[in-house]
Amino acid sequence: MNISEILEQKQNGLSLSKEEISFIILSYYQGKLNEAKMLDFLRLIDENNFSYEETFFLADALAKTGRKLDIKKDVGFVIDKHSAGEFSDASTLIFMSVLASLGVKNVKSLSGVYGSFNNSLDRLRLFDGFDARISRDRLVQIINKTNAGVIEEDDFALVDKKLYILAKKFNINSIPFTAASILAKKIATGASALVFDVKTGEGAMFQSEIYAETLAKYLVESAKLAGFLVSSVISNLDQPLGSSVGLRVEVEEALSVIRCEKSLYASKLLDVSKELVINALILSDPTILRPDAARLFDDAINSGTALNKFREIISEYGGEFVDFKHTPEKLLDGIHVSYLSANKSGYVNDIVISRVFNAYMNLAFRNGKLKDENAGIVLMVGEGDKISEGDKIARIFYHIDNKNFSESVTMLKKAFRISQSKPQQRKILYKVII
Repeated sequence: MNISEILEQKQNGLSLSKEEISFIILSYYQGKLNEAKMLDFLRLIDENNFSYEETFFLADALAKTGRKLDIKKDVGFVIDKHSAGEFSDASTLIFMSVLASLGVKNVKSLSGVYGSFNNSLDRLRLFDGFDARISRDRLVQIINKTNAGVIEEDDFALVDKKLYILAKKFNINSIPFTAASILAKKIATGASALVFDVKTGEGAMFQSEIYAETLAKYLVESAKLAGFLVSSVISNLDQPLGSSVGLRVEVEEALSVIRCEKSLYASKLLDVSKELVINALILSDPTILRPDAARLFDDAINSGTALNKFREIISEYGGEFVDFKHTPEKLLDGIHVSYLSANKSGYVNDIVISRVFNAYMNLAFRNGKLKDENAGIVLMVGEGDKISEGDKIARIFYHIDNKNFSESVTMLKKAFRISQSKPQQRKILYKVII
């Protein structure tokens, strides 16, 4: 085969075969295809000329460039969840615990390569001693014991990591490539079923609802071709999913949901987590109806079994479980707490998610690396809330000698938009695609 001829074929709108796509990926993997040619290929991948079938071919080829677990062979039916959004959220901790407490096995591969901010691996590492660098045999053992397992992977879909960095560097935002990149890791893990949480809105990779739905369809249809049972939930990330932004406060919030302490936070994190679990339960047993699945979720939370399961999972990974409580003194020993107050009365028209995250990044990160795991921002109001001048609208956790504190506060102030009329409430859950 000839690379130039394959690229010309694609430029002319023709479909590529599994062999042709595999040839391109294998050539790049073996160093026979340079970066410039690979960029030419990536730029040809878009939703107008790349089919669901080609997306599956690409995902499968990427998966073959690294280790594969095929975990279902030794644990039976098992579900893998993935959240596709520019800003990560803590729903994985809730999903994992609730589903496992209901007897449904779930698995997740973790990596520090993907994502712009704190991810699930960072959150789990917050528990002292937690270590997901385990063997496949140990993963199987943990899943069979607790119904949930995570594994830190550095050698899944090796070419995908290179292409992810390349696409990011050259600002290539391709829906089929994004779907193939996500699916490649799922193929490598080898679960039985997949649940995707595709974000739309300001905090999403693809902010338009139309583009989010397109990504969801690519994920679902290409995953079906890979042999998975699959469901995709499209949810709103115009606002932070939870009230907390920051490693430690996000874990605290997730645990508050698992403890059913709804009064502490807005319910968006709870709502999305519940919808994801409902979809997983239906995939695990098609005879389960939505009302029954919702009741099972509520029972797992209210009975305390989800919290006990989370504690068990952390322990299996050598972690010291800490049941964070909503008190600054207990949560953030030695960390200073300040509040941002509203500068005028009215309604919260919008909270610009990128500005909240930028304020947090400025507070907690240095040169792209997390330097203060205790730093965080907790939003005390949400979109549509009526406030008065002087009301506390955000809580800020920071180290007392943090030189960026004042600058972060200034950045955070600009995230809040106050209007005199109440804005129309935007829905959290848009659509489920199966």
